[in-house]
Amino acid sequence: MASTITWRPTDDMAAWMTRRGADVAAPPSLSARTRIEMDLWREAQRIDLARTGWTLVELGIIAAATQAGVTSDTVSQLPGGAVTIALQDFTPDSTALQSARDKASRLSACATLAMEHAVAQWRSGGLTHTARDWTSLGVRVIA
Repeated sequence: MASTITWRPTDDMAAWMTRRGADVAAPPSLSARTRIEMDLWREAQRIDLARTGWTLVELGIIAAATQAGVTSDTVSQLPGGAVTIALQDFTPDSTALQSARDKASRLSACATLAMEHAVAQWRSGGLTHTARDWTSLGVRVIA
């Protein structure tokens, strides 16, 4: 059962969400609109992250480069966010490292947040470095 969340949006955020409700011609209550917006945000992250396919080698490099953690409550202005920064500072050089850097640098802000979350969940969940476990986190594993 979900916990009850109490949240009071700023006037600006409440107005924005009300306008968003009107955009779809079904303006529910602000509380219902908040639930819908959160579902939309989660789905947008899932879809956006799935647009990029990653090899297990690339994911291993990302996991190794981001051992200090990557998630924050900000939207990075840098494509790839903290993942890109960690990969820039990562020293082992190889074709796979360059591929991971290139892919991370092309991630949108939405996909970046989803990737950061997936890496954090992979690590904290003690998951294995397998296509199955990465896929369970919404990461599309290729080859």
